[in-house]
Amino acid sequence: MALANRIANQRYVFDPNSYWLREMTLSFPNPVTAELSIDFMGYSGRYTIGLADLPLASAGQYGIPAVAQGGWIFEDMFQLTLNEVGNINFWKRSFKFAGDGVQVSMAEKALGPLPEGTINGCMTDDWT
Repeated sequence: MALANRIANQRYVFDPNSYWLREMTLSFPNPVTAELSIDFMGYSGRYTIGLADLPLASAGQYGIPAVAQGGWIFEDMFQLTLNEVGNINFWKRSFKFAGDGVQVSMAEKALGPLPEGTINGCMTDDWT
């Protein structure tokens, strides 16, 4: 997919927001996995995402297991389900890409749930 190639390994930064999402990078190392590097709610780390209905586990916050599954649901939208198994959070996120921007819609389904929100980010070449 052309969009996946264009956005892969690009750094997106976000304005201050109530979800504390600061930055993210999405990559596609092979046809069955993706990786999300994220600075979110005080956690900087990487999640491995299973594509094509293949959930994959990786170490999440505090080294606690997290299971992630995702894929392209539209030409410009990637959807992610992230279950932080030992941390009780269950996130649904969608990433809509347009030009150099991304709109992230987030919903946490395990804690009540928390209010859904949408956050806008922008691609940057600054890695400092």
